[in-house]
Amino acid sequence: MRHFLLYILLLLMGGCARSAKTQKEHYGDANVFPISVAVREAQLRGWRKVEIYDYTYREGFWEVRLFRRPLKVSSLAWVKVTTNGNVVEFVTNPK
Repeated sequence: MRHFLLYILLLLMGGCARSAKTQKEHYGDANVFPISVAVREAQLRGWRKVEIYDYTYREGFWEVRLFRRPLKVSSLAWVKVTTNGNVVEFVTNPK
């Protein structure tokens, strides 16, 4: 019985742990600096509905992967953004 109660307690504690954030919670409403720059660049290129896949800071640049809705040919893009907010590369259908 004692082990059973300990097991239930551990299950309850595990359920109270912070759950993984959804994409919207993680990225907010595109107010994160590299995301807003990448979304703006995609919109300037005619992409209307843009969704962020992920982003990372690597070797002095922000790398933002995004896609547009509805999905079709050339719907994926990779945007390289400097720390000053300048777009260095915009690559569709990256390998």
